[in-house]
Amino acid sequence: MKNEKDDCRLECVNEKEIKILQLNADGHKPERIRKIMRLSEENYNDACFYMITKLNCHTLARAVGIVVNAGKIKVKGWKKFRSVQLTPCEKKILQHYADGYDCGDIKKIEGKSKNTIHNQRESIKRKLKSKTIARAVALGLVLLLVEFTEP
Repeated sequence: MKNEKDDCRLECVNEKEIKILQLNADGHKPERIRKIMRLSEENYNDACFYMITKLNCHTLARAVGIVVNAGKIKVKGWKKFRSVQLTPCEKKILQHYADGYDCGDIKKIEGKSKNTIHNQRESIKRKLKSKTIARAVALGLVLLLVEFTEP
């Protein structure tokens, strides 16, 4: 659901940053995004840092979630995943990623080993045929596997 807080944050995000977020939502890895956009590693990292800061979040997956939720980017190819089933545990882990937590944070929240969190993340990505967790979050939001929540 789009809200005023999203609109205020999104006003500061420029077209290049939206394109980077779109490519992340499409499932491209950073190396591919840098090649497509002709960015050096440093310029790509700087752009990610600035857009994450502008969107007041801590992870790229959360930034993708914010722009998907606000309707600024479209999630492509989601209809073929309508029958995907995640376990309750996988949904919970995906929700944490959508909420902006990283693996270390999730490990503390869930009281599980980093290896367990990693394995669950890989299972989620495999089921959603996603190369990145940002793509998995984008698909999770569109497929209503997770909810967009405000911090």
